[in-house]
Amino acid sequence: MNVKDATGRLARWSLLLQQYDFDIVYRPGKQNDKADDLSRRPYETCGLSALQRDDPQSAKTRELQRCDIELSEIIDFLESDVLPSDDKSARKILLTSDSFYLGKDGLLYHLDRNHKRNARDSFSKLVVPQSMRYEILSNVHDHVSGGHFGVHKTFSKVKERYWWKGMFKDVEHWCKLCTDCSMRKSPRNSKKAPLLPIPVKNTFERVSVDVLGPFPPSEKGNRFLVIFCDSLTRWCS
Repeated sequence: MNVKDATGRLARWSLLLQQYDFDIVYRPGKQNDKADDLSRRPYETCGLSALQRDDPQSAKTRELQRCDIELSEIIDFLESDVLPSDDKSARKILLTSDSFYLGKDGLLYHLDRNHKRNARDSFSKLVVPQSMRYEILSNVHDHVSGGHFGVHKTFSKVKERYWWKGMFKDVEHWCKLCTDCSMRKSPRNSKKAPLLPIPVKNTFERVSVDVLGPFPPSEKGNRFLVIFCDSLTRWCS
């Protein structure tokens, strides 16, 4: 209310508040407990029991993970310390087993460690089997909420929750083959045709003509203008 020459939104607020008779009283944040009512709303314990139930989607994902050839070997090692008969596959599992773990729901997760200096935190991401990657890429990129983002933005959205080997190449391949993106997005390296001036040596050697209108009728009933312009002198008639 003390702003002089208010414009825009402040001016509209000022005009709106002038119709009321009120006093502004400051209240410290410690006493303004009503502002945190929504974030501090108590919940009953029945909500926790509902979260602990077996989700049909989790059961489907758990089954598909065990049907995947590569993931089934890792799951067998984490559950019962059973290694495959192939020495190369067994050595690979022993070297990478620290990055995987089985959750309480029986799903396989991958630990994505923070490689920044002095960072010791890690993030759990669901390991996606081969049969579910099409569904995830379609929902993240092609869905209405996906927005058909580019390769890097789509990859950032996928890696927040999921993990699989060669994920960036699959996202890049999916985005490049998207039909909607190819039809709507213009190419980056679009070359423009060079400007070629037309030389003019004498007056009225080259004349351009244009028609303007329709305009309101004149006293003689004319509604259009025909304009001639000389290319050398720019004289119009």
